[in-house]
Amino acid sequence: MDAASAEHIDGKTFYPLPTSAEDALVVMPDVAAEAGIEPGVVKPQDEARVRVALDESNRRLEARSPNSVSKNTHASALASYTVDFNVWPVQEVRSSWTSAYIGTTAATRKMYNFSVNQGGARVSFQGLGYYKGYNGSDFGLWSKYYLINSGTSGTNSVPWGNVSGKPSALIKNTTPYYGIGRWS
Repeated sequence: MDAASAEHIDGKTFYPLPTSAEDALVVMPDVAAEAGIEPGVVKPQDEARVRVALDESNRRLEARSPNSVSKNTHASALASYTVDFNVWPVQEVRSSWTSAYIGTTAATRKMYNFSVNQGGARVSFQGLGYYKGYNGSDFGLWSKYYLINSGTSGTNSVPWGNVSGKPSALIKNTTPYYGIGRWS
């Protein structure tokens, strides 16, 4: 699995996978590179070793990150990692975590929270999520941005599944005002 095999369709990205990968852990290319492992589908016999490598990589990245408030990035954890954002009038900003969010089952969901703390901006906030499915007759992993909320704050969850990837936000300022905020 690599960025070259990805297909962009109507604002979503499709990564072809073997049909045997339906319940398997999938490691996204950017996360794999930082952890020193192969991207794509993880074989069941390698999953424990790969999860240890992902945890170690997250610890190294979070130790260097100025944005980290709480450093637990497992899907089962209640704590979250936060990122600050600034948006100018009618601007779109993409923002990502430094470390990976590691899904534990096919039913894992990623909770996104955001708030605009200063300025008069109202934003359309979208969070990245994943789901496995088909593109015609090809099985694979889809990634897309889901609307969390429009306004000055919001909370919602998106499908994530058994994926190790970096949460990402697409933040669009819909006003002529500047805004400073935070998301997790």
